[in-house]
Amino acid sequence: MIEDHSLSKNIGLRLRAARKSAGFRSAREFTIQHGIPQSTYCQHETGKNILNAETIIYYCDVFNIEPAWLLTGKGFPFNLQNKLDHSSQRREEIIKKFAECQGKVGDV
Repeated sequence: MIEDHSLSKNIGLRLRAARKSAGFRSAREFTIQHGIPQSTYCQHETGKNILNAETIIYYCDVFNIEPAWLLTGKGFPFNLQNKLDHSSQRREEIIKKFAECQGKVGDV
């Protein structure tokens, strides 16, 4: 079981990195905002408690990370499709605002 503990610890380190990357400075801040018992989450980050599939999916959704990266450390951590979708939406918003501004300038 040494490998299992090492695996859980490495997953926990990646989970901590994902939390911080998502803007949560502390585990407490994250657990309060998401209604998760702090002791449970901290055990996930330290690797003392093994994550089940449902919990992995939850954390990946919340932190917008790839499950494969969380579990193995391989690949890119962030879900690029969500980032691309958000980027496309943002680009469309900017184009719309620009068009609205151009219309107002033309009215002057």
